[in-house]
Amino acid sequence: MNVQEKKRLRQEIIRVRDLLSKEACLEKSYKATQHLWSIHHVKHARSIMCFSSFGSEIDTWSFIEEARERHIQISLPLTERERKKITPYTYEGRNSLKKGAYGIWEPDPIHSTEMKLSNIDVIIVPGVAFDQQKGRVGYGAGYYDRFFASLPHEPRRIGFCFAMQVVEKVPMEPFDMRLHQIVTEEGII
Repeated sequence: MNVQEKKRLRQEIIRVRDLLSKEACLEKSYKATQHLWSIHHVKHARSIMCFSSFGSEIDTWSFIEEARERHIQISLPLTERERKKITPYTYEGRNSLKKGAYGIWEPDPIHSTEMKLSNIDVIIVPGVAFDQQKGRVGYGAGYYDRFFASLPHEPRRIGFCFAMQVVEKVPMEPFDMRLHQIVTEEGII
C-alpha cells in the first residue's frame, strides 16, 4: 500500500515541480537558502554534507559555494548503485566533480577525500515530498535512510525543498527516518 502511495506522490510532485520556470526555481532557491543560513546549526557548522541538485530540484549550488566562502567543509555524496550506498566526499570545487549515477554531479574520488562520517554536523537532505511532521519521501532507492542508519552519531538532518513539495502527510514506513527541520522559500518547519 505505502509503496504505491509513495510512487503516486513522487510522480505528482515531480510533475508539478517540473513546471517551475528556471527563473522561479532560482528565485525560490535564493529565498530558501537565506532561511537555511538563519539556522543556528547551519551557521555554526564545521562540516556540512549537502546534495548536488539536478533537474527541477531546489538549487543547492549557491549554498554550497557560500559555505566554502564561510570556511565550512562541504561534502557531497558519491553514489554506489550496486550497493545502494552513498559515501560523502569533500567538495573541492567544480573541477573535483564528475557526472555520476542518474546524471548527477558527484565527487570524483581522484580529486576528493572521503569524509569522516563522525565529522558531519549537518546533512542537507534532498527529497521529493515532505510533510509538517518532518517526514520525507525520497526517490525510492533508500540511499539516505540507509546512510542515516549507518552514522556513528546523529547530525542535524534538514530537508531542503520548494514549499510546493510539502504535503499534509507523506506515507512513512518503519525504516523511514524523520528530519529535524525542513527549509523552503517560505520558511522553516
